[in-house]
Amino acid sequence: MPDKQAPAANQARGILFCPTASNADLLQEALEAARGDRPLWIWPDVPSPEKVACLVAFRPPPGVFEGLAALRLVHGVGAGVNALRDAPGRPAGVPLCRVVAEELDQGMAQHIIHAILRETRDHRLYDEQQRARIWKRLTQRHACDITVGIMGLGALGLATARPLRQLGYNLVGWSRSRKSAEGIESFAGPAEMGTFLSRSDFLVVLLPITAETHGILDATALSKLPRGAVVVAVGRGGQVDEAALLAALDSGHLSHAHLDVFETEPLPADSALWAHPGVTLTPHIAASPHPLAVARLVMENLSRIERGEPPLHAVDEARGY
Repeated sequence: MPDKQAPAANQARGILFCPTASNADLLQEALEAARGDRPLWIWPDVPSPEKVACLVAFRPPPGVFEGLAALRLVHGVGAGVNALRDAPGRPAGVPLCRVVAEELDQGMAQHIIHAILRETRDHRLYDEQQRARIWKRLTQRHACDITVGIMGLGALGLATARPLRQLGYNLVGWSRSRKSAEGIESFAGPAEMGTFLSRSDFLVVLLPITAETHGILDATALSKLPRGAVVVAVGRGGQVDEAALLAALDSGHLSHAHLDVFETEPLPADSALWAHPGVTLTPHIAASPHPLAVARLVMENLSRIERGEPPLHAVDEARGY
């Protein structure tokens, strides 16, 4: 009699990991620890592409989808999956999943709150005074007099709003469709974006990147912010028009910008953003999930697909996120 286990043994169960993320070594170790008896291959070493069931990547290298005839899942390693979503050759009908994890929520909230506190409590100015040996007390700004606008009220936006509300800031939010959240005055759609921007002393940009959100904060939109406003861009690069931002800083309309994401990454060495006194920049480090949490989610989603269940945190192809 034929071995009834043979079909299962021959079923594609392998995982292909593309080590393009900044913490690739840690992610690879986590996948090794969580994979069980599944084969794990590291790009470009793919001895059996026909046995790859899951591709795990941040930015997929060119040609990575070639030969993956049994692919059943494409999995990102963070909240943003636009590089995977737009990758040439990604097979239609194969679920694309992003990472939703507590560490992402916490890390994003920490990064944004740090940027806001650094400005509202004048620590950037106090750093300058320390270097100049100047003892001078500045008038404290109180949170109750400051409104933070959160552009994007998804999981990360709401996770950031909660501690900001506890710290006493006024909150307004904007999203494609109206959201209801405690302590946040909600605005929605293009018709209400101008009013939302005019209320935002601090503008936190946490939108997914889509055709509609690319370049959404152009010169016209930035001009609607209150004079002296601060931009905190932590969503995806390409949403803030960088030339328009620099012009708004140079004119004094904006007082500062904290930027973690950019149109081109890594940020080119000749970019004016590097040396501009009105810019504080970081290299896309606002939030990162724990590698073990990523690995466990990958394994859970692959197992769910094999059981015929929908995976967790799948991208809606129609919306693009």
